[in-house]
Amino acid sequence: MQIRGKEYMEVKDRVMVFRKNNPSWSIITKIIENNEETGSVIFKATIEDADGRIRGTGHAHEFKEDKSSMVNKTSHLENCETSAIGRALGSLGIGIESSYASYDEVVIAKDKEAREKSREQFDDRMVELDEAQSKLNAMKEEMADIKEG
Repeated sequence: MQIRGKEYMEVKDRVMVFRKNNPSWSIITKIIENNEETGSVIFKATIEDADGRIRGTGHAHEFKEDKSSMVNKTSHLENCETSAIGRALGSLGIGIESSYASYDEVVIAKDKEAREKSREQFDDRMVELDEAQSKLNAMKEEMADIKEG
């Protein structure tokens, strides 16, 4: 899959590669924090080999009310768990050819970057308009002085 021109391996595909290459290994997930009041959840995913040795970990943090993620409104726990698994698999080198981040992390970061750029352009334009308004006001004052004089 491509996101904004870069290849991205979805977590489902990372899991398939992992299972194919490590059929006796385990992915274990655990909720570290689930704050119903704030809608915040933190997951940890741990990858263990057949002997129970930890081979990789990944954490994720999501908010139910995150305005940039529509999936979190109904499925923030599931989304967070999937992100933690993706990061744990990334720590093993699976699916990180161009990015270690989860799909949602990449999309959210790109959207935030675009919004910030738009905001900067808007702010720059507002400064230009304020300067033009100041010049216009000065010209009006000059015209008023000319008419009086």
